Amino acid sequence: MKCVAMHETLSPKTKHLRFDIDSKINLHTGAMLAPNVARALSLPMMSAHGEEFLEIYHATQQMLQAIMKTKSTVMITMGTTTLALDWSISSMVEPGERVLTVVNGDGIFTERVRSILEFYGGRSILVRSLAEKPVDPAEVERVLRKDRDITTILCCHVESNYGTCNPIDAIGRLAEEYGKFFVVDAAPSVGGMHVNCDDWGIDVCVTSSFKSLGGPMGTPIIAVSDRAWEKMRNRRTPARNYHNLLTWKKYFVDAEGKSIDGDPAPSMAVNNVCALHEAIRSIVEDGVEETIRLHEYASRATREGIKAMGLRVFPECSSCPGCDSAERFCADALTVVKYPESVNEDTFRNKTLSEKYDVITSGGLGDLRGKVFRIGHMGKPQVLPRTILAAVSAVESSMAELGVSVKRGEGTKKAAEILGQL
Repeated sequence: MKCVAMHETLSPKTKHLRFDIDSKINLHTGAMLAPNVARALSLPMMSAHGEEFLEIYHATQQMLQAIMKTKSTVMITMGTTTLALDWSISSMVEPGERVLTVVNGDGIFTERVRSILEFYGGRSILVRSLAEKPVDPAEVERVLRKDRDITTILCCHVESNYGTCNPIDAIGRLAEEYGKFFVVDAAPSVGGMHVNCDDWGIDVCVTSSFKSLGGPMGTPIIAVSDRAWEKMRNRRTPARNYHNLLTWKKYFVDAEGKSIDGDPAPSMAVNNVCALHEAIRSIVEDGVEETIRLHEYASRATREGIKAMGLRVFPECSSCPGCDSAERFCADALTVVKYPESVNEDTFRNKTLSEKYDVITSGGLGDLRGKVFRIGHMGKPQVLPRTILAAVSAVESSMAELGVSVKRGEGTKKAAEILGQL
């Protein structure tokens, strides 16, 4: 038998490696790390159980409370945001409980929340909106009046598949009025959109570290109210997973991250937390409201710039009250752009926009796969005026090169006009 050298079988095809990503404008639907945040990832590793790290961990928790506008317990965890949702739902809902679940169209993320609930035995009572629309609070109230056995409302703030924002403030008021627990997936929105956990009656709020907060992947955040902790403690059946929220609370809240009778807390992703600390420190120092305002103007400038060049966005602006209205429902975390029929996604997004103009975006998902591309507005670097103008210009040029009849110069002109109001 011929012996093949290891390097012959495992030699990478370097043309597919993307370590050159720093040279590009990274507008996928996840943060483009600021230099100070990226540097924090490369700090020498410190002990996950030492006083130095725990001081950073607790300071980060306190800043997150300010951003999420809550006095609730805020925990930084490990893994994906979906995993944090899994912990939260499985900790809050017992088998057989009836849960009002909001789903936007056939949205990937709202459907994912429903699937987690049903995996743990929860009974989903669906309130489904059209893909182009947010859920109607009146429909939520109609179901709550009809089904008094519902214990919990489960809702995504933003359906990132469509770029649609649900009115979680109004739904939270209904949850409070009808005495229901309120669990919110706010993965893309915290840090870049208004999320007021306490005033909106949110009992459990899950968000991502690497979306609008501007940190790295791997450290999702969960805010839990006192009455949610009480519900978990009074369960009739034990939670079905080890890393339920009560376990995490025991180590990282009650014991403040220290050992319990010689039993150490789970080892945190130390450098990720340090990088998250850097990202949200800039939000707090610059002002939470000012940071949200920057995201709002960036998303509006992008949407209006895209429309001015002759392209269409999703959801359709004709179905929305307008960018200046408090009732608008285009999420400020991203802009979803519809492809003209003649445009192939791979040719546009990968070969022209990315390779020639150095702008990286995300593709469509689910029922919109191949029909749209998505521009992220998540974290400071993605919402700076120079970033928005470069992105709008690159989209315009790429479309023109592919034969789309766009109004050259109108997109950047409109975007600059809006950004000039900052």
